[in-house]
Amino acid sequence: FTCDSAGLSCTVRAGPDLRSSANGEVSYMKPVEAASQWPRHAGKTLLGYAANDGIVRSVVDSEKRCEELGDTCGGFTCDSTEAECTVRASSDVVDSPSGEVSYIHPAATAAQPAVTTMS
Repeated sequence: FTCDSAGLSCTVRAGPDLRSSANGEVSYMKPVEAASQWPRHAGKTLLGYAANDGIVRSVVDSEKRCEELGDTCGGFTCDSTEAECTVRASSDVVDSPSGEVSYIHPAATAAQPAVTTMS
């Protein structure tokens, strides 16, 4: 929501984009509801849409959709603002040229073998 500079009059805004205000307005954004059990990887992307599902969702809705898809979903990737996300088939992170943020499905993380070193 956005309020006038005195904080006396506020309006709810639909979009996630912030812009400079010539009138000194102040905007407040709802915090992204991070997928707490899902490892977050800033600047990374996951390849391939899970189940050919390229629908754009929120973080929370992407987490739910990935859970619905089960083993076919390795996680989800969001734009740099984490407002637009898509479910992904792979759980292998690769560098993102556009600063995307990816979340890995907890089951995919647990399934990865532990690394041991020999001495």
